[in-house]
Amino acid sequence: MFFIAETTTDRRAGKVKKDTWSKKKWYAIMSPEFLGGKEIADTLALKEKDVIGRSIVLPLSELTGNFRDFKVKVNLRINSVKGNEAHTEYVGQELLRDQILRVIRRWSSRIDSIDDITLKDSAKFRIKSLTVSARRINTSTKDEIRHAVSAGIKEYVSARTTEQVVNDINCSKLQKTIAGNVKKIYPIRTVEIRMIQKI
Repeated sequence: MFFIAETTTDRRAGKVKKDTWSKKKWYAIMSPEFLGGKEIADTLALKEKDVIGRSIVLPLSELTGNFRDFKVKVNLRINSVKGNEAHTEYVGQELLRDQILRVIRRWSSRIDSIDDITLKDSAKFRIKSLTVSARRINTSTKDEIRHAVSAGIKEYVSARTTEQVVNDINCSKLQKTIAGNVKKIYPIRTVEIRMIQKI
């Protein structure tokens, strides 16, 4: 897409304003290498430095090509520019609210945990998880499950890089590992990672 820049007149001031569109440049926004390293959008800017820091939110399905991943929104941020390519870093993702409501059932209990963890590559993330029990449970059992989930996530995540953690979450490997351990305490329906945020 191209824009034709024109000069416009400010009648009230009686002055001619220069249109900066002709000086702006299109940059192709690229996803991180571990998420395909492909063009996902484009953006217009006057200078390269104006592009740095811009964010883009898109469905995970647009990165993986798998329609089932539409339930996750991924947040990327431009951190460098090379030529006409604006490269991004992964800064988080979130499970859609509709998907969260779908996994919660009547007569079950919801257990939330929030953990701040430093990964193997020194990246720091806040991970918010959601565990749903098979049946309604008391407070003490909830606390025991919450502790087990937090401990399991910290142990698993701290030993891996950002790329490994994100890939394991998106293929449900982390969730299944945690669920397998928690079932020793009480039968559960599911474990979900509802949000990841870079901190």
